[in-house]
Amino acid sequence: MFAATLVEDKEAWALGDAEVMLIAKGSGLYYKGGFVQLNNSGDHLADNRILGTTTSDVNFYWYEKDGDGLDFNVSVEGVSLGVKIDSSDDELGAIRMPNRYFEGTSNNERNLGSIIQWTN
Repeated sequence: MFAATLVEDKEAWALGDAEVMLIAKGSGLYYKGGFVQLNNSGDHLADNRILGTTTSDVNFYWYEKDGDGLDFNVSVEGVSLGVKIDSSDDELGAIRMPNRYFEGTSNNERNLGSIIQWTN
């Protein structure tokens, strides 16, 4: 089983929920996908998601995906305010996990700062 807890979603409230993405790479393994269940700080996910198979160590890169920047005007009581939100992607954490962590061992928790992940 693969599990993760989002510690800090790095998403401003004006931009809505975080779009948490993962890229996992190993020998013969490439996975890129989203985790819509992790969209607010403190969210937890325990998933039997299959990321692929490999006989090597696996590099994990977590990030919060943003679209293009937003430019718009807000008018309040006749006063117009130009608003620009820089929405570049935000790194949540990265780690290399040994292949043995995926071979029936348990509780291999790694705290990446903004996200905690483990295999079980």
